[in-house]
Amino acid sequence: MALPYESIARQRYGQAFIDKVHGISRRLKIKPSWLMEVMHSESGLKHDIQNSIGAVGFIQFLIPTAQGLGTTTQALAAMGGIPQLDYVYKYYAPYAGRMKTPDDLYVVAFYPYALGKSNNYIVGSERGDAWARTVKAQNAPFDLNRDGYVSLGEFRQFVRKKFKNLPDSDFEQGFLGLGIDKGKAFVISGFVLLIVAAGAWYFRREIFGFYKKQAQNIQEMAKDVKEKIT
Repeated sequence: MALPYESIARQRYGQAFIDKVHGISRRLKIKPSWLMEVMHSESGLKHDIQNSIGAVGFIQFLIPTAQGLGTTTQALAAMGGIPQLDYVYKYYAPYAGRMKTPDDLYVVAFYPYALGKSNNYIVGSERGDAWARTVKAQNAPFDLNRDGYVSLGEFRQFVRKKFKNLPDSDFEQGFLGLGIDKGKAFVISGFVLLIVAAGAWYFRREIFGFYKKQAQNIQEMAKDVKEKIT
């Protein structure tokens, strides 16, 4: 199955880019379609694009972020698309295995500290009210209820609109709302059915045994009565 925007990526960077996206995604334990969707949403899959505050590249690396990864925004823009994927991987690597849905990737790109927090968490609140309001001021579209703050739930809701056409996203929080993906849900469902079947067999056996014993007791009582009469 082709990835979202695969034709755009292949035209710009070749098949090697697509192959590398698949490889990176395996190492991050995510679906490659998620990564493609995030990169397209952030940059239109342009490795050298720069926004108004100086962030560049596929996931809009900020200057401090680039420095933390051992490079610069200038170097990222100049190195080409395929090499830049190494830095995309390096950025997400600390969160490998913890990103369960496409919006988790976006959470890490937006505000990594928020990953794993509840939907009630106010982004930036761990650094105080002033910083939380600054986060909102810099990201006003995410403040859906216009209360002056951005909750993680609001951010996820905003992002999910971008991913609504992604066919393999599991936005409904997985099996029974527990955040369990479809594959694990299938295994769990089978296990639950096995337990139910075993319980039903045990219950049936116990009930049958109970009535059988009762019947035996009645027969014994009838035998005793008959012996006394005779």
